[in-house]
Amino acid sequence: MYEKLPEEHTSPVLGREVTRSFTTDSITRLVLESS
Repeated sequence: MYEKLPEEHTSPVLGREVTRSFTTDSITRLVLESS
């Protein structure tokens, strides 16, 4: 789903948004699987 991010982020803000989105998706998936 998510491609591996390059080591050099052209936009730190964008990188943070992607990381937050990925983390939120992972947490949501864990909650759904555990319920």
